[in-house]
Amino acid sequence: MSTGDGEHSNDGRGERKTEELFVEHYDFMFATARKALTQKADAEDVIQALYFKLLDSELPPDIWKDPKGYLYRTVVNACHDWRRSRQSRKEQQRVEELEFAEPRSGYAHENAMLQVEHLLGNLDRNVVRIVMLHADNGYSDAEIAAMMGESRTKIAKILSRAREKLRKLRDTDGGPEAK
Repeated sequence: MSTGDGEHSNDGRGERKTEELFVEHYDFMFATARKALTQKADAEDVIQALYFKLLDSELPPDIWKDPKGYLYRTVVNACHDWRRSRQSRKEQQRVEELEFAEPRSGYAHENAMLQVEHLLGNLDRNVVRIVMLHADNGYSDAEIAAMMGESRTKIAKILSRAREKLRKLRDTDGGPEAK
């Protein structure tokens, strides 16, 4: 298919054109995503997901009239979608991580709280702080890493290991609900 700006087609060359478009405008797109999301890692995730999404779809023919404008709108929309899905994931993850029985009385809640305090007492204070930032405040591993001046990978590993240790503790000596 031919447009006013030269030859552009979506046959064998469509993927290459998309890649060239991304390479040419990557800095602009990343800066846009970074401004919308504030976290570098989040912006990188959005741009990467957007790249693969656009590779799988056919670019509109009028993109070549104003590629920067099209990409700006696409990045901003992707950031909005990412924020909405992230909030949904946080809410769903919190529900999935809680495995408490339905309270039958005020004592059930008190017992559950004692159980959680007992389990957290078995962890290092910094690990407890990270777990509480994640569980109570809903911060992501990237947000906690930024707050604490650590790498996102390190915080993610700490959270993963803490979850596993808490599961093991709960299942071995977590009280009457242990399996």
